[in-house]
Amino acid sequence: MKEEERRILIEYQYYLQQIEIFKQNLELITSSIDELNRVKDFLDKLSELESFEDEILIPIGANSFIRAKLLDKKNVIFGVGSGVYIKKEIPKVKDSIERRIEELEKVKNKHEETIRILLDRAKELEPKVSEIVKKYEAAGK
Repeated sequence: MKEEERRILIEYQYYLQQIEIFKQNLELITSSIDELNRVKDFLDKLSELESFEDEILIPIGANSFIRAKLLDKKNVIFGVGSGVYIKKEIPKVKDSIERRIEELEKVKNKHEETIRILLDRAKELEPKVSEIVKKYEAAGK
């Protein structure tokens, strides 16, 4: 196989691998955004509760819940990173969550753009790759 053909195949494979990596990261980012939106929605509903006597259902996984009563509906224990948590007022938590969502949306948009660029580059190489594959299939290699 010629060096130029080898380079084209390696470059094509590289683009395909990078596309897959960025798609996986995109799924994680989207999942994080969804989770943050669920927290924000919960905090909105929390303010609608009339008293501490109201019970809430807390998801524990596998579509199962426990019933609980709130002790404090004005503050949340909020993770700020590296295993550090602070007590924070709900409006401030919502602001922090909205900023996180905005940051993740920016990263998501960059990932989507990178995927588009990588796809374009891979598509540019596809005719050459097909030609190389046909050439070596015809030769029985």
